[in-house]
Amino acid sequence: MLGFFYTLFIKLLYFAFLTALTIEVASAQQASLQGIISDRSNSQPLFGANVILTSSTDESIRLGAAVEGDGFYRIGNITPGVWYLSISFVGYTTYQDTLSFRPGENKAVNAELSLDDTVLGELVVTRITGATRSIEGAQRITSAEIRRVPSPAAGDLSAYIQTLPGVVTTGDRGGQVFIRGGSPSENMVLIDGALIYQPTHIVGFFSPIPANVIAGADFYAGGFSPKYTGRISSVMDVQLRHGDRFNTMASASVSPFAAEFFAEGPIETGTSSWIFSARNSFIDRTST
Repeated sequence: MLGFFYTLFIKLLYFAFLTALTIEVASAQQASLQGIISDRSNSQPLFGANVILTSSTDESIRLGAAVEGDGFYRIGNITPGVWYLSISFVGYTTYQDTLSFRPGENKAVNAELSLDDTVLGELVVTRITGATRSIEGAQRITSAEIRRVPSPAAGDLSAYIQTLPGVVTTGDRGGQVFIRGGSPSENMVLIDGALIYQPTHIVGFFSPIPANVIAGADFYAGGFSPKYTGRISSVMDVQLRHGDRFNTMASASVSPFAAEFFAEGPIETGTSSWIFSARNSFIDRTST
């Protein structure tokens, strides 16, 4: 009887090993696709662009991904074969290509989308029923939105967030920001993952984060994920942008409160770039 159970145990162990080996081999045969999607005119990442793969044998089989804040996307578990690639973003021409994947291949496709000057017709918005996913209190902020808010230091993130619901600032010399009743120490500000302890300047007019270096920012007035630990009131997750890989430009501005200088350009045209931004406050000398 003991020999019977021993033989059964060996067979089960052998079966489990073969099953795990089969799964590992099948997983290794799957291909993947990744790359960077950017704007052709200024080489900036196109956050939220759609990347879709459609099977050439069955158009109902589709794989997709949304472009992240740094322009990166990745699609995994692609069955080897021929797939149709489509990359689209509102206001830009669609990029299309046909890709052939070998077993286990990791293919990279980077694309630069051009602005589409096509005039659209009437847009009708209808109510859509069904399950939806939303994050309460979350908002995506772009540099274009920041520039629309008037402030002593033009195009500043600190001035923009003061226009959002639930945000209150004080006029003291600390420029404190209170969000949803929480204290300033309960707000988290990150720049490319680095924690910033003094995100606003004196009297709250401006911050060390001008709009011309921002690719985008995710503002959470609540409901943020566990990866943002250490704060309980709000999170401002800022992503800095890359310099222009094709054109060199510079700008400067001076006001009674601050002076700033900005410049960017290519290191190797179309491949790498540099960006420089500096800002200095005059408020301690002009508004004592």
